[in-house]
Amino acid sequence: MFRSILLMICLLWPAGSFAQNERFFVVHKDGNLVIEHKARAGETVFSVARRYHVPPSMLADANRLDYKAELKQGEIIDVPLAVYNHINEAPEYMNDVRPLFYVVDGRQDMQRVVRITGVPQRKIEKWNKLANNNLHDGQELMVGWVLFDATPIKLEVKEPAEVSRRRGDWSTREREAVKDIPARPLDVKDYDTVIVVKKADTTEASAEEELYLSQTMNEQRLITEKGPAVFFNPANASSKSLYAFHNTARRGAIIKVFNPGTKKTVYVKVIGAIPGTALYHNSVIGISAAAKEELGVNENKMFCEISYGVL
Repeated sequence: MFRSILLMICLLWPAGSFAQNERFFVVHKDGNLVIEHKARAGETVFSVARRYHVPPSMLADANRLDYKAELKQGEIIDVPLAVYNHINEAPEYMNDVRPLFYVVDGRQDMQRVVRITGVPQRKIEKWNKLANNNLHDGQELMVGWVLFDATPIKLEVKEPAEVSRRRGDWSTREREAVKDIPARPLDVKDYDTVIVVKKADTTEASAEEELYLSQTMNEQRLITEKGPAVFFNPANASSKSLYAFHNTARRGAIIKVFNPGTKKTVYVKVIGAIPGTALYHNSVIGISAAAKEELGVNENKMFCEISYGVL
């Protein structure tokens, strides 16, 4: 009996350890680092984006896909790497990250690899235990880690027709009063499904503001903070969407950012925790640089007041 149990453990061990030791290879394409992901049956742009901690709009834009598209099995998807998922410091917890490797082209030297990957030379030397800077064709170099969610993703359940009718499309659906909306938990799993909130005034609200009001129960349940904000440049600099790093608000939450100096406000969507780098030291939030103009600032830092829902 004992031998049978031992044999079963030996057979299962490789399968369990493989996922933990899974490695990813980065490729340099069009001036950007990407991971080539081979789509599995039932995967969508949203599910792959969640798995690699990439904003869905960025993943869709990088592959010229509709962000609602279901992917074909075996289809190769380019997953962008940037500050929201590429880690250059050894993480404390290894469960939600996977090591990244770059394969050296024979024509590349260390300086070229550093420029391509954005990883300091000293770290590449340390992680790969290099005795010198000589590289050879096909050499695999560790260049950090990628945030990776290995949790099995359930296929989406089709929403009831009544919910679909209410949600509709932002350009066509009617604005409804709060009392007409069926009660639903505050812990909304699909942050892109919006509860419509009727504002007291007649000013037309943006989709992000609508979602913010929904998540905060019309600003009746709020968490507020004050402190420095740091601006960062996302991988897709052309994207007009506004994103944020925050350590408390859940991924997908909308944060209201107010600049008391200019009296201007923007709404940003949380894509992850604040990276543990010197750039974000003592900051309460990281905001994509596209928000600078709307907030009326030119510097890369500012003092702000933020608020978000209790989720």
